[in-house]
Amino acid sequence: MLGGALVVITNAMSPFVIDFDNLSGSTATNAYVFQHSLLMLSQLLLLGGIFGLQARQSEAAGTLGQLGFLAAFVGTALLLGHFWGQVFIAPAVAVESPSLIDEPTGLLIVDFMLPFMLSALGWVLFGVSMLRARVYPHVAAGILIVGAIVPIVLTLPGSGLVLGLALTWLGYTLWSEKSAPVRHPRVG
Repeated sequence: MLGGALVVITNAMSPFVIDFDNLSGSTATNAYVFQHSLLMLSQLLLLGGIFGLQARQSEAAGTLGQLGFLAAFVGTALLLGHFWGQVFIAPAVAVESPSLIDEPTGLLIVDFMLPFMLSALGWVLFGVSMLRARVYPHVAAGILIVGAIVPIVLTLPGSGLVLGLALTWLGYTLWSEKSAPVRHPRVG
């Protein structure tokens, strides 16, 4: 729940922190480092939270749930590493060699794309498994799916807001219903 809330907060900050016309200039600011420190913390919290989400639906979600969990976990772990680099490495690179930030090439493009794509794929699969397992609210699972796709389609500051809202809702649902029995899908 807290990880999702931090995703919402940091995405709401993005339009005020990141200037895509001067990315290296933005990267070298204290506001950028603060925001990305919060993003790093959000991913760390999500890594723990996804275990709770999966544990609650593991039997009902089946193989698709396991695949979605694994892809979302690995993608989120890669995002944690990406944001670590944005906090501890990127500001120095932005000052010493701004072109590496403004016009990334080679493996830097992979660093920018792979974590986001794998995380999105994982959260989409995880959301679909939630729909099929019927353990979490269908609307929350649907918003999770949409929220995972939006940042890939719209690479704008703040585009992860919907994903953060869905994760916050799902976290709250898990936290507030921790003693409720697990519902299994109907067969037939």
